Amino acid sequence: MNLEIAGNTLRAWGMALATMLVLWLVLEFIKHIVLQRLRSWARRTVHTWDDLLAHLIERIVWWVLLLLAVYAGLQWLTLPESLRAWPGIMLRATLWIQAGLWGVVLIDEWVQNRVRKEMAEGDGGTATTFGAFGLLGRIILWSMVILLVLDSIPGVEVTSLITGLG
Repeated sequence: MNLEIAGNTLRAWGMALATMLVLWLVLEFIKHIVLQRLRSWARRTVHTWDDLLAHLIERIVWWVLLLLAVYAGLQWLTLPESLRAWPGIMLRATLWIQAGLWGVVLIDEWVQNRVRKEMAEGDGGTATTFGAFGLLGRIILWSMVILLVLDSIPGVEVTSLITGLG
């Protein structure tokens, strides 16, 4: 049976779909197990870095794992020349967005720790300033993520965009 759909055999489509589904489920399972064990370990320690690591793993969103699985599954398929670059572009964009989500967690944790410290010392004004720094940090972070995502798209000239901003 040599039936082809979009230039790929049914076997190739089946392998691609199976790879996507199995890998996505495995990645979700690994995330769940690692998060569960890390949280259990973090409850028994006084350190904050393990809580932060658990929070970072918790922030891995389901669609990032799905797009990783889709990328792996697409390796079974022969894509038309016009589409060959797009799985890699989508993967890079997804990873940059995930990095941005992790960056937000890091910024928020830093701000919360500083605000707690300043409030304990009775300095509410400085605590408010750190809140503003957190907002500024998130704006800068997402601006960088947007530029990095755009930079990964062929034909998009980020340097001229940055130059145009002044």
